[in-house]
Amino acid sequence: MDGKRHVLVGIDGEEGGRIALRYGAQEASRLGIGLHLLHVWPDARPLIGDWRSFTPAVASDNERMGRRILDEHAAMARDLAPGVEVATTLVHGDRVAHLVIAANRATLTVLGDESQPLLDKILVGTVLTGVAGKASAPVVIVPAAWSGAPEPQSARTDVVVAVKSCAGSAELVRRAMQIASDRQAPLTLVHAWRLPLVYDDVIADRVGEDGWEEAARTVLRAVVDSVRRDVPDDLEVRIDVRHGQPARALVDASENASLLLLGRRSHGFASGHLGATSRAVLRAVSCPVEVLPELTGSEGLPGLVLEEGGGMLKAAEHPETITFS
Repeated sequence: MDGKRHVLVGIDGEEGGRIALRYGAQEASRLGIGLHLLHVWPDARPLIGDWRSFTPAVASDNERMGRRILDEHAAMARDLAPGVEVATTLVHGDRVAHLVIAANRATLTVLGDESQPLLDKILVGTVLTGVAGKASAPVVIVPAAWSGAPEPQSARTDVVVAVKSCAGSAELVRRAMQIASDRQAPLTLVHAWRLPLVYDDVIADRVGEDGWEEAARTVLRAVVDSVRRDVPDDLEVRIDVRHGQPARALVDASENASLLLLGRRSHGFASGHLGATSRAVLRAVSCPVEVLPELTGSEGLPGLVLEEGGGMLKAAEHPETITFS
């Protein structure tokens, strides 16, 4: 599968890989594209002891184990997604590096998390966040809590998208609306704001939560209106603006969602990076999370300034042309 039209699934031989396979098979069937399974067996040598103990025979045994893991998962994939073309690749070396290279050639990459104590998840998290932070194509991380059952069409479970910067969100909102439309699901835009604790109460008291939140809704309504032409008219879009910790707000908003979308932004790391909020969400969320490649956009709310005295001034209101529930 040299082209981009396939779903890549990272297979690790553990439960996380099987969870990812179930989700990846559903997506490949829904999109009508191929399914590519990749297993990376580590090119590792013991850090202590006799280096000669790591012989070519040991490497050969590891390779056979990797091939068996792939063959078992390929058989599962064909049962899960009859009629979908299934390809497999076995490589050895650095997991993040190989997964990123393969992810850049895929339509979508799916990785599975596992139900483990937090300390045990630190190493696993470096693979998940490493790939999601560097890949140039969307990466879905499927939590251990995901049921794996296809969503009934009648359920219309929401797609939720995290909007950090209201004014710079047009491209993110456009892509979120397209994804929700493809899934025939409602879309909820979630914007949560909270300043460092020492400032938060002062600003909230002076400005007022209601004024700040309504200003954010006004901008987001205008953004949705500006990109509405790119999706069907019947797409239902909701706006949820909250004063609170963003990670907590996103986890709560996505509790019954079918998918949570996070837009990756530049944090000054040339090789890619996930921010603290995204990492916190990945540790706690119970629905699949799709990390979209880096999106550009200016920060802040247009037409809003905070005076020195703490009062809020707003420029002319954007016209409301969309009804939100």
